[in-house]
Amino acid sequence: MYYCESCKILCPENCCENCGKKALRTVNNDDFCFFIECPEDQAKMLKEALQEENIPCALIPNGRGVRSALGLNLENMRVFLPYAHLEKGEEIFNGIDPPPLDETEELRALLLENKSLWHTTGFFKSRSLRKKLGLAKDDDLNATLEALIKSATGIRDEGLISSSTVGGHYLIAKTEKYNLTFDSVSFEFFHVKKK
Repeated sequence: MYYCESCKILCPENCCENCGKKALRTVNNDDFCFFIECPEDQAKMLKEALQEENIPCALIPNGRGVRSALGLNLENMRVFLPYAHLEKGEEIFNGIDPPPLDETEELRALLLENKSLWHTTGFFKSRSLRKKLGLAKDDDLNATLEALIKSATGIRDEGLISSSTVGGHYLIAKTEKYNLTFDSVSFEFFHVKKK
């Protein structure tokens, strides 16, 4: 697994999916990696749960610049964990506060009603997402996503996407093998994390 020092993300290929930087280095166990972006109160709950397990984490405020200009707190926190603790962090995060069943069903309906709008951006990102899902070149990505959304055990709204100009929220669908992330407004499918 490769590591982009600029974006603090893991990349399966030797090219950053986010900024396009090439010649990445191999990730080290103590490299802090982007884990999740979520509302501040949820990030603080996660931090407390991680500290109970002696797992270090870093929280960085993230949101729209206009809120900073007005002296308001930013909407979200970006959570970073050392690479060596990502798997345990995922386990802890999954154990926190599962979404109510009616929220899951409401969000499942929203995603399925808008399946014609599902898309990815960029060649490297699309290829990486397909690879993480174990799809061959000719496999239908949307059909795979539809089956995963239908079987998801929980779907939750993880808060505002700070870079969204139209107010999209992170929708994370938890399935048996993956966590899938969509934009609630554009319906871009932009992240998959294998459990």
